[in-house]
Amino acid sequence: MDEARAVAIAKNGDIVVAGFTNTSGAGKWDVLVLRLDGEGNLKWAKTYGGKHLDWAEGVSIAGNGDIIVVGVTYSFGAGMSDAWVLRLDADGNVKWQKAYGGRKDDEAHAVTIAPNGDIIIAGHYGAADWTGIAADLWVLRVDSNGDVKWAKTFEGKYYSMDKAYGVALAQNGNIVVVGTTRGFGIGAPNYLNFWVLNLPPEGNLQGCNIYQNSKVTAKASNAVVGMPQVRVEVSEAQAGNSNVVVKETSAKPSTQCNAKTTEASTLKILSKPPEAKVYINNTYYGTTPLTLNLTARTYEVKLTLSDYMEYTTVITLKPGEEKTLNVSLTPAFGYLTLTSDPEGAAVFIDGKQAGTTPLEKHKLPAGQHQIVVKKHRYTEENFTITIEPGKEVVKTITLAPSQTSTTTSITPTNTTTPSQSETTTTSRKGKETCGPGLVVGFSLLALVIKRR
Repeated sequence: MDEARAVAIAKNGDIVVAGFTNTSGAGKWDVLVLRLDGEGNLKWAKTYGGKHLDWAEGVSIAGNGDIIVVGVTYSFGAGMSDAWVLRLDADGNVKWQKAYGGRKDDEAHAVTIAPNGDIIIAGHYGAADWTGIAADLWVLRVDSNGDVKWAKTFEGKYYSMDKAYGVALAQNGNIVVVGTTRGFGIGAPNYLNFWVLNLPPEGNLQGCNIYQNSKVTAKASNAVVGMPQVRVEVSEAQAGNSNVVVKETSAKPSTQCNAKTTEASTLKILSKPPEAKVYINNTYYGTTPLTLNLTARTYEVKLTLSDYMEYTTVITLKPGEEKTLNVSLTPAFGYLTLTSDPEGAAVFIDGKQAGTTPLEKHKLPAGQHQIVVKKHRYTEENFTITIEPGKEVVKTITLAPSQTSTTTSITPTNTTTPSQSETTTTSRKGKETCGPGLVVGFSLLALVIKRR
């Protein structure tokens, strides 16, 4: 048995299908993920699972092309069954995998991805058994690494069966969840009703008593990855006309709680330079320029950008207010411009060669730096500079010629006595004696012959 339960489209048009199979893999059922091209040709197929039942219910594509698969696992986790989330790269290799849940039956049925990379999962929590009896509708928000930011359950009036089967993000960041409930609506608790929840990004419904934080244990799983033999065949399905009768229904919406809602506020964040990362109450929201729809309250806003000082401020938004935060980030570096007379001297900064003079607007981190300037036949210059954020140090130095000699000549004044006349030349090759030395030798020989 092989079933497809969810589908997502990659940016290049590839089709990613998630479901399960019991014809191959590690256990009774394994998650099965297929990647097809736009024409339906198979690129790859992989199974993921443990010893027991594991299957996929939802799939989504992250901004970087990663594949997020959610479903149910009986092989891993803390309870009877747990919600299972796998993050795969574009080729189906596992980046991380985690099971989430409590002591009872917990399942993930749908997934969507926020602009900041957060993964929002919807399903049910705390069911008495696999049928979902006594389950509460469940929403989790985890970061891109799978760490839980918050998890909340929403329950009806009765010992009912409340489940989520779909989740989507509104433009203002709200989380829209759809599912079923026996806790509210016509015929409750004997009949199921549609259930739609419009949640703020933090998941709270202020003034409502139908939600609470859920106790979630996140455990790393260790799925066996398989390479099943998938056969692709052209089906002989034929399209036919159907006789659909459209009728008006008597369905009537009902409100389960009077949540305290306030008119959304808008915060526009700009920075110079752009592309700074924005954190609201330590949660990453994206990069500048960025426009956010937020509930009216006080927020801590933090901007970070490589090579620039971190910026933090606190702002308060009133209901319906539109506020713009325009930040000029302070560089965490400065510049050094260094010239020398003569030019062409080698410049070393903190022991590393940075170039030769003239050195113009050389970027340096703020703080003190040791500068050494060297040039052949000139005296080495050493000095320290202090770089202030966003400022430039301009310095000009004059190099002094070094005092060195290579040849020394000493020539005494000649006298009338040949034995007292001597010339010595000193060179790098040694010492040589010539001329008057020979005269002295011959004079001594003449005296010896005369005595004989």
